[in-house]
Amino acid sequence: MEHGLRDSESSQTSEFSSSTSAKGAPTKLPFQPLQSLRHDQRTVASTKKENTAAASDITGYHQGAEEENVGAVEDYRVDVGWEGGDADPENPRSMHRGRKWLIVIILSWSSINVRWTFYLLLIWAGAMLTSIFLFVPETYHPVLLQKKARRLRRESGNENLVAPMERRHLSIPKTILWSLIRPFQLLTLEPMCLLLCIFSALLLGILYLFFGTIPLVFGTNHGFNPWQNGLAFMGILVGMVFGVATGPFWDRNYQRLVEVYELQGGEFSGGEPEFRLPPAIAGGVLVPIGLFWFAWTTYPSVHWIVPIMGSVVFAMG
Repeated sequence: MEHGLRDSESSQTSEFSSSTSAKGAPTKLPFQPLQSLRHDQRTVASTKKENTAAASDITGYHQGAEEENVGAVEDYRVDVGWEGGDADPENPRSMHRGRKWLIVIILSWSSINVRWTFYLLLIWAGAMLTSIFLFVPETYHPVLLQKKARRLRRESGNENLVAPMERRHLSIPKTILWSLIRPFQLLTLEPMCLLLCIFSALLLGILYLFFGTIPLVFGTNHGFNPWQNGLAFMGILVGMVFGVATGPFWDRNYQRLVEVYELQGGEFSGGEPEFRLPPAIAGGVLVPIGLFWFAWTTYPSVHWIVPIMGSVVFAMG
């Protein structure tokens, strides 16, 4: 029985080998392809090493050539400098002194803080006070008459020539007190002065309200940022410029009223204070128009230029 099993196994093995040979499959053992694969990998690795060595040789050759070329170019380079030193027009040191100070002012302006708002006002007030003291002549009649009386006494030697101010013997405290009382006398005893002061106070109060209203309206309803809110005040500036530009017209109107007054038998070269009221009358009409214009056009659906035009009309008044 065992002999029969061995014969059957041998017969099956022979059949498998014969069928494999018939199909054309390799008859080598399974470990033989692994050896050939390892041999191919060694060949590829050696080839890569050879290519890398060749590439490094080529790179070194090019680097050496570039270094030689750079050295050759540097031999012919010339350093560019200032022709004439500080006198060269392109040298910043040759700039005019005024231009240098302008650059300093512009660069210093970036470091200005909130305190400089008050510093600038103090500087401006000091400059104006100095200019008034040096260049503006005296126009107060009592003081001019006092100077005239002193000049006549010096020239003629007559000590009896006196000015009306010299007849009043007031001490310095009394003079200061009288100067403080007089404005309140005008305010309470002169109805025209009282009405003009109320009118001016009302206009200034409304003008100061614009400082808070314009950022609120244009920032909230139109989405303006801070610098755009600042530009929105240009309407007030333009309106004031237009109002000042009408000054010559009102001066001619004042001269016309004075001439009519003189022809009617009034004082020569003089006029009534009411002759200065026509500009205020025109302003009394323009101010409410501008306010209603601005207030009725602050909606987001209205273009932003429309309320600014209303502020122009208000500022003209």
